[in-house]
Amino acid sequence: MREIEAASSIKKAKGCLSKKDERNSGPGVEILRMPVFSNEMTAPPEAERTLKQLLEAAQREDYDAFIELGNHRFQQGISKDMFDTVSRQVSNRLKAGHATEFLTEISQCDHRVFLWKLSFTDAGNQFIARLVMEADGKVAGFMLN
Repeated sequence: MREIEAASSIKKAKGCLSKKDERNSGPGVEILRMPVFSNEMTAPPEAERTLKQLLEAAQREDYDAFIELGNHRFQQGISKDMFDTVSRQVSNRLKAGHATEFLTEISQCDHRVFLWKLSFTDAGNQFIARLVMEADGKVAGFMLN
């Protein structure tokens, strides 16, 4: 986290660091230090690796490679027809070139959920890639939205 300084007429906000602004000796003008979150978040290596493998399997239209990364429920829940329908829609765009940008990680129901922005070199519609992983690293869910 880095800090930015902003002039404020607020005397002292609860929970914020503040100090008198020496540049302006007027009454009540203070500097508040507010946290600014960096765009430089990165996904854990195992999540990046899994996302890459899933996207490569979709690009190659390789159902077996796609489901082998998942837990039993994931493998049973995604039929070959379902996979083929989605992979046919995105495989050419993935082959033409794409980039991922990690957005965040959240915890839900004992799972780690990772979100990325998926952009394509054709400058068409982008997707949000959502990867759900169990503690053992198995995929519990994957969705392109």
